[in-house]
Amino acid sequence: MKALQDVSLALRFVSFFMVFVTTRAVRTVLGVLSPSLQRKMDIHIAKRSQMCDSSLAMEDYSDLLFTSTSFWTMWESEVMKDLLCETRVGGKAPDAPLLHMDGLTQARLMDFAKKGRPLVVNFGSCT
Repeated sequence: MKALQDVSLALRFVSFFMVFVTTRAVRTVLGVLSPSLQRKMDIHIAKRSQMCDSSLAMEDYSDLLFTSTSFWTMWESEVMKDLLCETRVGGKAPDAPLLHMDGLTQARLMDFAKKGRPLVVNFGSCT
């Protein structure tokens, strides 16, 4: 099973890397042939990544788009979060620490579980 997970991770890395390199190459070619198209591409990517509301200027942001740092950040946020996730659908919930409303007392999630009845955690608003 571990070998299969390693192969799957390697394939995901190669495909992620190829998409990243291809996009970077297209952006570079567009910058030479048509800077206005490159800017449109940068704006499109900024909108998809919700950077339009950032205080960072578009020129600064577009320079950061396809650096090695951005590659590793995207890899960790998009792919590794799935692999490092402790919970799985149908699996056991983690016994996470919780803070009471008073802000001082701490408890564990499973402290609220009762035998023979499901524990429901509501993350919605009560207002």
